[in-house]
Amino acid sequence: MISVEATQPLPMPSIEAGPHDDDRTVAPPRTWVHAIEEWWEQSRLAGAASLLILVVVPLVLVGLHLSAYPQLSPADEQAHADYVVRAPGLLPVVSGDRWSEEVLRAEACRGIDSGFVPPPCDSPVLRPEQFELLGYNTAYIHPPTYYNATAIVADVLVAVGAAGEVFGAARATGALWLIAGMLVAWWSARNLGASRRSTLGALMLVMGAPGIVLMSSTITPDASNMLVGAVIVAAVIKADKGLSRWTVVCLVAAGLISSGIKLQNVIGLAPPFLYLVLRAAADARAMEPGRRIVSALRSRFALSAGLLVVPAAVVAVGWSAVWAAAAEVPPDELPAAGLLAGDPLGLAYLAFGDFLPPTAFYQAESLVRLPVLAWSQVTDWLIIGALFTAIVAAAVTGLSTGRLRELSAWSWACVVAGVLGGPVLVALSYLTLGTAFPIPERYGATMLIPMILVVAGIASGVWAQRALLAAGVITVGLEVIALTVG
Repeated sequence: MISVEATQPLPMPSIEAGPHDDDRTVAPPRTWVHAIEEWWEQSRLAGAASLLILVVVPLVLVGLHLSAYPQLSPADEQAHADYVVRAPGLLPVVSGDRWSEEVLRAEACRGIDSGFVPPPCDSPVLRPEQFELLGYNTAYIHPPTYYNATAIVADVLVAVGAAGEVFGAARATGALWLIAGMLVAWWSARNLGASRRSTLGALMLVMGAPGIVLMSSTITPDASNMLVGAVIVAAVIKADKGLSRWTVVCLVAAGLISSGIKLQNVIGLAPPFLYLVLRAAADARAMEPGRRIVSALRSRFALSAGLLVVPAAVVAVGWSAVWAAAAEVPPDELPAAGLLAGDPLGLAYLAFGDFLPPTAFYQAESLVRLPVLAWSQVTDWLIIGALFTAIVAAAVTGLSTGRLRELSAWSWACVVAGVLGGPVLVALSYLTLGTAFPIPERYGATMLIPMILVVAGIASGVWAQRALLAAGVITVGLEVIALTVG
C-alpha cells in the first residue's frame, strides 16, 4: 500500500535559500564574449568572414614578403625560375640545360640570400659559368605541372598590369597556392568536427609560419605543398565516410597530384596511408583471428590506400624514366652531383625525425628575427603536444568515440611518418636518382596539414579553442612585424 507521505509533492526551495543551495541548476552568466563566440560558430556571415581571413592573410603576408625580400632564395630559386621562364611545355628543362639570360640577370641585379656574390648587375654579358653550379639547371627532375601553371598565371598577371615582370609575377602566384590549400584544409578540419575558432587558429599557425611564407613568396614547387597536403587529406576524409565513384576519383586524383607536382611530395602520402592502414587494422580486430588479415586487405580502408598510393607511384616511376631518357648530360656528371652526394646509410641515420618539427623549415636569413624564432619553437611543441595528447587520450578512454579514434589514428600516422619520413626519402632518392643527399626539412611540409588538423580537432574545450586562436593571431602578427619593422 502506498503511503500518503510518498505521494506528497517535494517542497519548493525557499526564496530565502542560501547562495550555495541548488547552484548546480544555475547556468553560468552569459557574457558578451560568449555571445560573440556563439555567433561566430553558428552564423553564416561569420563562416564567410573566416574564409575571407584565409584569403586575405596569405595575400598580405606574401605581399609584404615580396617587398622585404627581393633577393633570390638559395633554395634553388634560380633553377625553378629558369623552369618557369621556359614553360609551358612537356619538357621545358632537361638535364644539361643552363640558366637563361633572364634568370642570370635576375640574380645579378637582385642578389641572392647566401654567401655567393654574383657578377655586377650592369655587366654587358652574363655567362652561366659565372654563377653557382656553373649555371646548370637542377630542377629537371620535377614534372612541369607547377611550372606550367605558374607560367600561365604569371603571364596573365603581367598582361593585365598586376605585375611589372614575369619573375615578380611568378613569385606572387605562391599566394594563390597557399589560399587554395587553406580553403581545402578548412573543409577537412570542419569535417573532422573541429570548431571554426580552432580551425582558424590552427590554419593561422600555418599561414604565419616563416618557412611557409618564404615558400609561398618565392619561385619553387614547394609553394604548392600546402595545397597538395590538403587535397590528400581531404580525399582520405571523404573515403573515411564511405567509398563512392566520386570518392574513388578524388583518391586517384590526390595520388596523381602529389607526385605529379613534385616527386618528393610522395612523402606527404605517408600519414594518410598509415592512417588508412591503422583504420583497416582496427576494423580487422573485431573479426575472428583466422580472418583478420584477409578482412583488413579487403576493407575499404585498404582499397582507399591502394587508390591513393598506386597512381602516385606510377607517376613517380614514369616521370623518372622520362627525364632520364631526355637527359642531354648524365646527372652524375653535373656539378651538383659531387656537392650533394653522400653516404646513404649515414644520411638516412641523420634524417631520423627530420619532419616531426613540422614548421622548422628554412627561413630567409635576412629576415630572421629572435621573437619569431622563439615563437616558432613554441608552435612546434604545441603541434607535437597535440599529436601525443590525442594518442594518450584515445588510449586512456579505449577509443570510445569515433572522433577521438580518428584523431588518434591521424596522430600515430603523423608521428611515425615524421620520424621515418627522412630516411625513407633518402632511400628513394638513392634508388631513383642513384645518389643520396641530405634531405631538406621543407620536403616534409605536406605533412604539416594532417598534423595541424589534429591540433584543430583536439582543441575541443572553450579555453583550448581560445588559446589556439590567440596563438594563430600571434603567429601572423609576429610575421607581419618581422616583414615590416625589421
